[in-house]
Amino acid sequence: MDVTSRLYYFDSDLQVFEATVVDQRRQPDDRWGVVLSQTAFYPTSGGQPHDLGTINGMEVIDVFVDGEDVVHVLREPLAKGTPVEGRIDWTRRFDHMQQHCGQHILSAAFEQTFDWDTVGFHMGDEWSTLDLDTPSMTTEQLSEAEQLANQIIWDDLPVTAQFVDPALIPSLSLRHAPKVNENIRIVTIQGFDNNACGGTHPKRTGQVGMIKVLKAEKMRSGTRLTFVCGGRALRDYEERNHVIQYVTNQLSASFRDIPEALTRMQQSLLDTKRAMHAKQVELYQYKAQEAVSEQEQAISRDGFLVVNLDNCGDPSEMKEMLKAVKRQLEATSANASVFIVAQVGDRIHVQGDSPGLADVQSVLRPILEEAGGKGGGNAKIAQGAAPATEAYGVNWYVDRLTTALQAKD
Repeated sequence: MDVTSRLYYFDSDLQVFEATVVDQRRQPDDRWGVVLSQTAFYPTSGGQPHDLGTINGMEVIDVFVDGEDVVHVLREPLAKGTPVEGRIDWTRRFDHMQQHCGQHILSAAFEQTFDWDTVGFHMGDEWSTLDLDTPSMTTEQLSEAEQLANQIIWDDLPVTAQFVDPALIPSLSLRHAPKVNENIRIVTIQGFDNNACGGTHPKRTGQVGMIKVLKAEKMRSGTRLTFVCGGRALRDYEERNHVIQYVTNQLSASFRDIPEALTRMQQSLLDTKRAMHAKQVELYQYKAQEAVSEQEQAISRDGFLVVNLDNCGDPSEMKEMLKAVKRQLEATSANASVFIVAQVGDRIHVQGDSPGLADVQSVLRPILEEAGGKGGGNAKIAQGAAPATEAYGVNWYVDRLTTALQAKD
Protein backbone atom coordinates (compact mmCIF):
# COMPACT_ATOMS: atom_id res chain seq x y z
CA MET A 1 0.00 0.00 0.00
CA ASP A 2 0.94 3.67 -0.24
CA VAL A 3 3.21 5.35 2.32
CA THR A 4 0.22 7.45 3.37
CA SER A 5 -2.72 5.28 4.45
CA ARG A 6 -5.74 6.58 2.54
CA LEU A 7 -8.72 6.37 4.88
CA TYR A 8 -11.21 7.53 2.25
CA TYR A 9 -10.65 4.26 0.39
CA PHE A 10 -12.45 2.44 3.21
CA ASP A 11 -14.89 5.05 4.55
CA SER A 12 -15.98 7.97 2.36
CA ASP A 13 -18.17 9.24 5.21
CA LEU A 14 -15.20 9.80 7.55
CA GLN A 15 -15.05 13.51 8.40
CA VAL A 16 -12.60 13.72 11.33
CA PHE A 17 -9.38 11.74 11.80
CA GLU A 18 -6.10 11.78 13.71
CA ALA A 19 -2.63 11.32 12.23
CA THR A 20 1.03 12.24 12.60
CA VAL A 21 3.16 14.47 10.35
CA VAL A 22 5.76 12.28 8.62
CA ASP A 23 7.20 14.89 6.26
CA GLN A 24 6.88 18.50 5.17
CA ARG A 25 8.07 20.17 1.96
CA ARG A 26 8.26 23.83 0.99
CA GLN A 27 6.20 24.45 -2.15
CA PRO A 28 7.19 26.75 -5.08
CA ASP A 29 4.71 29.41 -3.84
CA ASP A 30 6.29 29.40 -0.35
CA ARG A 31 3.44 27.36 1.09
CA TRP A 32 4.03 24.06 2.84
CA GLY A 33 3.22 20.54 1.73
CA VAL A 34 2.53 18.24 4.65
CA VAL A 35 2.54 14.42 4.44
CA LEU A 36 0.59 12.55 7.13
CA SER A 37 0.75 8.98 8.37
CA GLN A 38 -2.87 8.57 7.26
CA THR A 39 -5.45 10.86 5.70
CA ALA A 40 -9.13 11.16 4.82
CA PHE A 41 -8.40 14.03 2.38
CA TYR A 42 -8.99 13.01 -1.22
CA PRO A 43 -6.30 14.33 -3.64
CA THR A 44 -7.13 15.57 -7.12
CA SER A 45 -7.27 12.52 -9.39
CA GLY A 46 -9.55 10.52 -11.67
CA GLY A 47 -11.52 13.58 -12.76
CA GLN A 48 -12.51 14.37 -9.14
CA PRO A 49 -11.22 17.55 -7.42
CA HIS A 50 -9.44 17.47 -4.07
CA ASP A 51 -11.07 17.83 -0.68
CA LEU A 52 -10.84 20.93 1.48
CA GLY A 53 -10.94 21.30 5.24
CA THR A 54 -8.48 21.90 8.10
CA ILE A 55 -5.48 20.26 9.76
CA ASN A 56 -5.02 21.42 13.36
CA GLY A 57 -7.29 24.32 12.50
CA MET A 58 -5.16 25.44 9.51
CA GLU A 59 -6.87 25.69 6.13
CA VAL A 60 -6.02 22.96 3.62
CA ILE A 61 -5.53 24.78 0.31
CA ASP A 62 -4.75 21.87 -1.99
CA VAL A 63 -4.27 18.09 -1.87
CA PHE A 64 -2.29 16.19 -4.49
CA VAL A 65 -0.37 12.95 -5.01
CA ASP A 66 3.43 13.03 -5.16
CA GLY A 67 4.75 9.55 -5.85
CA GLU A 68 3.26 7.41 -3.09
CA ASP A 69 2.52 10.36 -0.81
CA VAL A 70 -0.63 12.45 -0.38
CA VAL A 71 0.54 16.04 0.07
CA HIS A 72 -1.64 18.56 1.96
CA VAL A 73 -0.82 22.19 1.14
CA LEU A 74 -0.91 24.61 4.09
CA ARG A 75 0.15 28.22 4.55
CA GLU A 76 2.30 27.38 7.61
CA PRO A 77 4.65 24.43 8.30
CA LEU A 78 4.01 21.57 10.71
CA ALA A 79 7.05 19.91 12.24
CA LYS A 80 7.70 16.25 11.59
CA GLY A 81 6.20 14.12 14.34
CA THR A 82 3.45 16.59 15.19
CA PRO A 83 0.13 14.89 16.06
CA VAL A 84 -2.73 16.43 14.08
CA GLU A 85 -6.48 16.36 13.74
CA GLY A 86 -7.88 16.58 10.22
CA ARG A 87 -11.40 17.78 9.45
CA ILE A 88 -13.00 17.35 6.03
CA ASP A 89 -15.22 20.02 4.48
CA TRP A 90 -18.23 17.72 4.43
CA THR A 91 -20.40 19.89 2.16
CA ARG A 92 -17.76 19.76 -0.56
CA ARG A 93 -16.99 16.05 0.02
CA PHE A 94 -20.66 14.98 -0.13
CA ASP A 95 -21.19 17.05 -3.30
CA HIS A 96 -18.25 15.26 -4.93
CA MET A 97 -19.60 11.89 -3.77
CA GLN A 98 -22.95 12.65 -5.40
CA GLN A 99 -21.38 13.77 -8.68
CA HIS A 100 -18.90 10.87 -8.92
CA CYS A 101 -21.42 8.17 -8.07
CA GLY A 102 -23.87 9.84 -10.45
CA GLN A 103 -21.25 9.56 -13.20
CA HIS A 104 -20.85 5.82 -12.55
CA ILE A 105 -24.62 5.36 -12.76
CA LEU A 106 -25.00 7.46 -15.90
CA SER A 107 -22.06 5.80 -17.65
CA ALA A 108 -23.43 2.32 -16.85
CA ALA A 109 -26.89 3.35 -18.06
CA PHE A 110 -25.55 4.38 -21.47
CA GLU A 111 -23.39 1.29 -21.75
CA GLN A 112 -26.19 -1.11 -20.83
CA THR A 113 -28.79 0.64 -22.98
CA PHE A 114 -26.78 1.51 -26.11
CA ASP A 115 -23.33 -0.06 -25.59
CA TRP A 116 -21.69 3.39 -25.57
CA ASP A 117 -18.41 3.55 -23.69
CA THR A 118 -17.36 6.41 -21.40
CA VAL A 119 -14.02 7.85 -22.56
CA GLY A 120 -13.77 10.93 -20.35
CA PHE A 121 -15.07 12.48 -17.12
CA HIS A 122 -14.45 15.84 -15.47
CA MET A 123 -16.04 17.28 -12.35
CA GLY A 124 -16.27 21.07 -12.30
CA ASP A 125 -17.43 23.47 -9.60
CA GLU A 126 -20.97 23.81 -10.99
CA TRP A 127 -21.46 20.85 -13.31
CA SER A 128 -19.67 17.78 -14.61
CA THR A 129 -19.01 16.46 -18.11
CA LEU A 130 -19.12 12.92 -19.46
CA ASP A 131 -17.63 12.00 -22.84
CA LEU A 132 -19.20 9.06 -24.71
CA ASP A 133 -17.80 7.28 -27.76
CA THR A 134 -20.84 7.92 -29.95
CA PRO A 135 -20.81 10.55 -32.73
CA SER A 136 -24.53 11.28 -32.33
CA MET A 137 -27.37 10.92 -29.86
CA THR A 138 -31.11 11.48 -30.23
CA THR A 139 -33.29 13.18 -27.64
CA GLU A 140 -35.11 9.89 -27.15
CA GLN A 141 -31.87 7.98 -26.49
CA LEU A 142 -30.72 10.57 -23.97
CA SER A 143 -34.06 10.45 -22.20
CA GLU A 144 -34.07 6.64 -22.05
CA ALA A 145 -30.62 6.44 -20.43
CA GLU A 146 -31.38 9.31 -18.07
CA GLN A 147 -34.59 7.60 -16.95
CA LEU A 148 -32.71 4.36 -16.23
CA ALA A 149 -30.04 6.24 -14.27
CA ASN A 150 -32.61 7.93 -12.06
CA GLN A 151 -34.48 4.67 -11.53
CA ILE A 152 -31.25 3.18 -10.15
CA ILE A 153 -31.06 6.13 -7.74
CA TRP A 154 -34.69 5.71 -6.64
CA ASP A 155 -34.13 1.98 -6.10
CA ASP A 156 -31.64 3.02 -3.40
CA LEU A 157 -29.14 0.26 -4.17
CA PRO A 158 -26.11 -0.42 -1.92
CA VAL A 159 -22.76 1.02 -3.09
CA THR A 160 -19.64 -0.77 -1.84
CA ALA A 161 -15.89 -0.44 -2.44
CA GLN A 162 -13.24 -3.07 -1.87
CA PHE A 163 -9.74 -4.03 -2.93
CA VAL A 164 -9.69 -7.29 -4.88
CA ASP A 165 -7.20 -9.90 -5.94
CA PRO A 166 -6.07 -9.11 -9.53
CA ALA A 167 -6.78 -12.74 -10.40
CA LEU A 168 -10.51 -12.09 -9.83
CA ILE A 169 -10.73 -9.19 -12.30
CA PRO A 170 -11.84 -11.30 -15.34
CA SER A 171 -14.84 -12.58 -13.37
CA LEU A 172 -16.15 -9.17 -12.29
CA SER A 173 -17.57 -7.85 -15.63
CA LEU A 174 -15.96 -4.44 -15.23
CA ARG A 175 -16.96 -1.58 -17.52
CA HIS A 176 -13.28 -0.70 -17.92
CA ALA A 177 -10.12 -2.66 -17.32
CA PRO A 178 -8.15 -1.31 -14.31
CA LYS A 179 -5.32 1.11 -15.08
CA VAL A 180 -3.14 -0.44 -12.36
CA ASN A 181 -1.95 -3.98 -11.75
CA GLU A 182 -2.09 -3.95 -7.94
CA ASN A 183 -4.13 -2.36 -5.14
CA ILE A 184 -7.17 -2.58 -7.42
CA ARG A 185 -10.25 -1.02 -5.84
CA ILE A 186 -13.67 -1.91 -7.25
CA VAL A 187 -16.75 0.24 -6.66
CA THR A 188 -19.92 -1.86 -6.96
CA ILE A 189 -23.51 -0.72 -7.35
CA GLN A 190 -25.37 -3.84 -6.36
CA GLY A 191 -26.76 -5.70 -9.36
CA PHE A 192 -26.02 -2.83 -11.75
CA ASP A 193 -22.35 -1.86 -12.14
CA ASN A 194 -18.77 -2.80 -11.26
CA ASN A 195 -15.99 -0.35 -11.99
CA ALA A 196 -12.39 0.16 -10.91
CA CYS A 197 -12.24 3.51 -9.13
CA GLY A 198 -10.31 5.27 -6.36
CA GLY A 199 -12.87 8.03 -5.79
CA THR A 200 -15.32 8.74 -2.97
CA HIS A 201 -18.91 7.48 -3.20
CA PRO A 202 -21.99 7.35 -0.94
CA LYS A 203 -23.12 4.09 0.63
CA ARG A 204 -26.40 3.95 -1.32
CA THR A 205 -27.50 5.24 -4.72
CA GLY A 206 -30.43 7.10 -3.12
CA GLN A 207 -27.95 9.60 -1.67
CA VAL A 208 -27.18 10.80 -5.20
CA GLY A 209 -30.67 12.36 -5.20
CA MET A 210 -31.20 12.65 -8.93
CA ILE A 211 -29.30 13.06 -12.21
CA LYS A 212 -30.16 15.64 -14.84
CA VAL A 213 -28.34 16.03 -18.17
CA LEU A 214 -28.28 19.73 -19.07
CA LYS A 215 -26.69 19.55 -22.51
CA ALA A 216 -25.41 17.13 -25.15
CA GLU A 217 -22.95 18.38 -27.77
CA LYS A 218 -20.76 16.81 -30.43
CA MET A 219 -17.07 16.71 -29.52
CA ARG A 220 -14.75 15.48 -32.31
CA SER A 221 -15.86 11.86 -32.87
CA GLY A 222 -17.87 11.59 -29.66
CA THR A 223 -20.59 13.27 -27.60
CA ARG A 224 -20.08 15.33 -24.44
CA LEU A 225 -22.82 15.47 -21.82
CA THR A 226 -23.02 18.20 -19.20
CA PHE A 227 -24.87 16.97 -16.11
CA VAL A 228 -25.61 17.70 -12.46
CA CYS A 229 -26.52 15.45 -9.53
CA GLY A 230 -28.08 15.86 -6.10
CA GLY A 231 -27.72 19.30 -4.56
CA ARG A 232 -26.40 20.73 -7.83
CA ALA A 233 -29.54 19.50 -9.62
CA LEU A 234 -31.71 21.23 -7.02
CA ARG A 235 -29.77 24.49 -7.33
CA ASP A 236 -29.93 24.30 -11.11
CA TYR A 237 -33.70 23.81 -10.95
CA GLU A 238 -34.08 26.76 -8.58
CA GLU A 239 -32.04 29.04 -10.87
CA ARG A 240 -33.94 27.98 -13.97
CA ASN A 241 -37.27 28.35 -12.16
CA HIS A 242 -36.40 31.92 -11.13
CA VAL A 243 -35.58 32.77 -14.76
CA ILE A 244 -38.76 31.12 -16.04
CA GLN A 245 -40.83 32.93 -13.42
CA TYR A 246 -39.36 36.27 -14.54
CA VAL A 247 -40.06 35.46 -18.20
CA THR A 248 -43.63 34.34 -17.53
CA ASN A 249 -44.28 37.55 -15.60
CA GLN A 250 -42.89 39.66 -18.45
CA LEU A 251 -44.89 37.75 -21.07
CA SER A 252 -48.03 37.38 -18.92
CA ALA A 253 -48.07 33.72 -19.88
CA SER A 254 -47.70 30.35 -18.18
CA PHE A 255 -44.34 28.60 -18.59
CA ARG A 256 -45.92 26.10 -21.00
CA ASP A 257 -47.02 28.99 -23.24
CA ILE A 258 -43.55 30.63 -23.36
CA PRO A 259 -42.59 29.17 -26.80
CA GLU A 260 -45.81 30.40 -28.42
CA ALA A 261 -45.53 33.80 -26.73
CA LEU A 262 -41.92 34.21 -27.88
CA THR A 263 -42.87 33.24 -31.44
CA ARG A 264 -45.54 35.95 -31.46
CA MET A 265 -43.08 38.47 -30.03
CA GLN A 266 -40.43 37.60 -32.61
CA GLN A 267 -42.93 38.00 -35.43
CA SER A 268 -44.07 41.33 -34.02
CA LEU A 269 -40.46 42.54 -33.80
CA LEU A 270 -39.81 41.39 -37.36
CA ASP A 271 -42.86 43.27 -38.62
CA THR A 272 -41.76 46.37 -36.70
CA LYS A 273 -38.24 46.14 -38.14
CA ARG A 274 -39.59 45.87 -41.65
CA ALA A 275 -41.86 48.89 -41.14
CA MET A 276 -38.99 50.92 -39.63
CA HIS A 277 -36.69 49.95 -42.49
CA ALA A 278 -39.27 51.12 -45.02
CA LYS A 279 -39.55 54.45 -43.19
CA GLN A 280 -35.75 54.72 -43.05
CA VAL A 281 -35.52 54.20 -46.79
CA GLU A 282 -38.06 56.98 -47.30
CA LEU A 283 -36.16 59.26 -44.90
CA TYR A 284 -32.81 58.70 -46.55
CA GLN A 285 -34.30 59.13 -49.99
CA TYR A 286 -35.63 62.52 -48.87
CA LYS A 287 -32.23 63.45 -47.40
CA ALA A 288 -30.54 62.30 -50.58
CA GLN A 289 -32.83 64.45 -52.72
CA GLU A 290 -32.10 67.41 -50.47
CA ALA A 291 -28.30 66.87 -50.57
CA VAL A 292 -28.18 66.41 -54.35
CA SER A 293 -30.48 69.38 -54.93
CA GLU A 294 -28.43 71.71 -52.72
CA GLN A 295 -25.14 70.78 -54.42
CA GLU A 296 -26.41 70.17 -57.95
CA GLN A 297 -24.12 72.74 -59.56
CA ALA A 298 -21.05 71.62 -57.57
CA ILE A 299 -21.74 68.00 -58.47
CA SER A 300 -21.98 68.85 -62.13
CA ARG A 301 -18.78 70.89 -61.95
CA ASP A 302 -16.60 68.73 -59.62
CA GLY A 303 -18.01 65.21 -60.11
CA PHE A 304 -18.31 64.34 -56.41
CA LEU A 305 -20.58 64.78 -53.40
CA VAL A 306 -19.60 64.71 -49.68
CA VAL A 307 -22.53 64.31 -47.26
CA ASN A 308 -22.51 64.94 -43.50
CA LEU A 309 -25.06 62.48 -42.06
CA ASP A 310 -26.29 64.03 -38.81
CA ASN A 311 -27.81 61.96 -35.96
CA CYS A 312 -26.44 58.68 -37.27
CA GLY A 313 -26.91 55.82 -34.79
CA ASP A 314 -25.16 53.01 -36.65
CA PRO A 315 -22.75 52.62 -39.60
CA SER A 316 -25.43 50.54 -41.35
CA GLU A 317 -27.48 53.74 -41.68
CA MET A 318 -24.62 55.22 -43.73
CA LYS A 319 -24.96 52.38 -46.23
CA GLU A 320 -28.65 53.16 -46.63
CA MET A 321 -27.82 56.85 -47.17
CA LEU A 322 -25.14 55.92 -49.71
CA LYS A 323 -27.62 53.80 -51.66
CA ALA A 324 -30.20 56.59 -51.54
CA VAL A 325 -27.72 59.19 -52.86
CA LYS A 326 -26.64 56.87 -55.69
CA ARG A 327 -30.28 56.30 -56.65
CA GLN A 328 -30.90 60.03 -56.68
CA LEU A 329 -27.79 60.71 -58.79
CA GLU A 330 -28.88 58.04 -61.26
CA ALA A 331 -32.33 59.63 -61.43
CA THR A 332 -30.73 62.96 -62.37
CA SER A 333 -28.23 61.31 -64.77
CA ALA A 334 -25.34 62.59 -62.66
CA ASN A 335 -22.14 60.58 -62.58
CA ALA A 336 -20.28 61.38 -59.34
CA SER A 337 -18.20 59.94 -56.51
CA VAL A 338 -20.02 59.91 -53.16
CA PHE A 339 -18.64 60.05 -49.59
CA ILE A 340 -20.81 59.78 -46.46
CA VAL A 341 -19.33 61.08 -43.18
CA ALA A 342 -20.95 60.52 -39.77
CA GLN A 343 -20.08 60.44 -36.10
CA VAL A 344 -21.28 57.27 -34.37
CA GLY A 345 -20.52 57.35 -30.65
CA ASP A 346 -16.88 58.35 -30.16
CA ARG A 347 -15.73 57.49 -33.69
CA ILE A 348 -15.95 59.13 -37.10
CA HIS A 349 -17.01 56.74 -39.88
CA VAL A 350 -16.53 57.38 -43.60
CA GLN A 351 -17.89 55.39 -46.55
CA GLY A 352 -17.08 56.14 -50.17
CA ASP A 353 -18.36 54.92 -53.54
CA SER A 354 -17.23 55.85 -57.02
CA PRO A 355 -18.45 55.00 -60.53
CA GLY A 356 -14.90 55.51 -61.74
CA LEU A 357 -14.25 59.24 -61.53
CA ALA A 358 -11.90 58.84 -58.54
CA ASP A 359 -10.03 56.12 -56.71
CA VAL A 360 -11.93 56.37 -53.42
CA GLN A 361 -9.47 54.22 -51.47
CA SER A 362 -6.48 56.39 -52.42
CA VAL A 363 -8.49 59.45 -51.40
CA LEU A 364 -9.70 58.07 -48.07
CA ARG A 365 -6.67 56.15 -46.77
CA PRO A 366 -4.27 59.09 -46.12
CA ILE A 367 -7.03 61.10 -44.47
CA LEU A 368 -7.87 58.26 -42.08
CA GLU A 369 -4.19 57.65 -41.31
CA GLU A 370 -3.67 61.31 -40.49
CA ALA A 371 -6.53 61.12 -37.98
CA GLY A 372 -5.21 57.88 -36.43
CA GLY A 373 -7.77 55.60 -38.05
CA LYS A 374 -7.88 52.59 -40.36
CA GLY A 375 -9.84 51.57 -43.41
CA GLY A 376 -10.04 49.25 -46.35
CA GLY A 377 -11.62 48.73 -49.73
CA ASN A 378 -10.66 49.27 -53.35
CA ALA A 379 -10.83 51.87 -56.08
CA LYS A 380 -14.63 51.69 -56.36
CA ILE A 381 -15.70 51.37 -52.72
CA ALA A 382 -13.92 52.08 -49.41
CA GLN A 383 -14.70 52.65 -45.78
CA GLY A 384 -12.97 53.31 -42.47
CA ALA A 385 -13.17 54.87 -39.03
CA ALA A 386 -11.07 56.89 -36.59
CA PRO A 387 -11.45 58.34 -33.08
CA ALA A 388 -13.58 61.48 -32.92
CA THR A 389 -11.58 64.33 -31.38
CA GLU A 390 -11.86 68.09 -31.20
CA ALA A 391 -9.25 68.37 -33.95
CA TYR A 392 -10.65 65.59 -36.13
CA GLY A 393 -14.41 66.03 -36.24
CA VAL A 394 -16.97 65.53 -39.01
CA ASN A 395 -16.36 68.97 -40.53
CA TRP A 396 -12.61 68.29 -40.74
CA TYR A 397 -13.28 65.15 -42.79
CA VAL A 398 -15.74 66.96 -45.05
CA ASP A 399 -13.17 69.70 -45.73
CA ARG A 400 -10.27 67.28 -46.28
CA LEU A 401 -12.29 65.01 -48.57
CA THR A 402 -13.50 68.02 -50.58
CA THR A 403 -9.94 69.33 -50.96
CA ALA A 404 -8.56 65.91 -51.90
CA LEU A 405 -11.31 65.24 -54.48
CA GLN A 406 -10.87 68.68 -56.05
CA ALA A 407 -7.12 67.99 -56.36
CA LYS A 408 -7.97 64.81 -58.34
CA ASP A 409 -9.51 66.87 -61.15
